[in-house]
Amino acid sequence: MKLAAVDGTGFELRHISANFVKRRKRACITGYETTTYTRYPSAGIICDCASHLILAVVPGRGPEPDDKHYRQAVAQAAKRARVETILADAGYDSEGAHLFASQEYGMRTIIPAT
Repeated sequence: MKLAAVDGTGFELRHISANFVKRRKRACITGYETTTYTRYPSAGIICDCASHLILAVVPGRGPEPDDKHYRQAVAQAAKRARVETILADAGYDSEGAHLFASQEYGMRTIIPAT
């Protein structure tokens, strides 16, 4: 596979409530949301950019930095497919991230500097 992308995402613990909808409406008026989330399910995901095939999923508990799941996700993806290039957002930018993908798995990385 020529190009794969990695990113992290968080999930809601339950389906959306009327309270959440009301809070979001208030947040749009004030410009920010005042509620703090303490824990929620999260996942780091790598997918093929051409087919959207999921190559790796690393579950976790948020909030946490994106780079926490990076190495495990890259290793999972490398077991499933030959990936030439990994795309990631600035949350993954570090010397270690570039070196890990290139030296361990021969992948080129495109990660913007923070």
